[in-house]
Amino acid sequence: MTSSDSSDLVIRRRDAQRLVKHLQFLAENYVDQALVKEALLRGLSQSEVAKLLGMSKKTVNTHARVPFMRYASAIDPPRR
Repeated sequence: MTSSDSSDLVIRRRDAQRLVKHLQFLAENYVDQALVKEALLRGLSQSEVAKLLGMSKKTVNTHARVPFMRYASAIDPPRR
């Protein structure tokens, strides 16, 4: 294996790790918030949401308190 092959592998691994971190950020900051808000709008309590989604009550409360506009940015725009 040449040095350039090795450095290519290192770069690919670093890029993959960055992608995973970015996807985790999106999941925690948009997907989880959207799921929590939808569950609350459906009438579930925060305790029920926490149990259903496998989150702590503190996390559910944090997601529930995020302003609605931020949640709206995670929703796909209406298709026409």
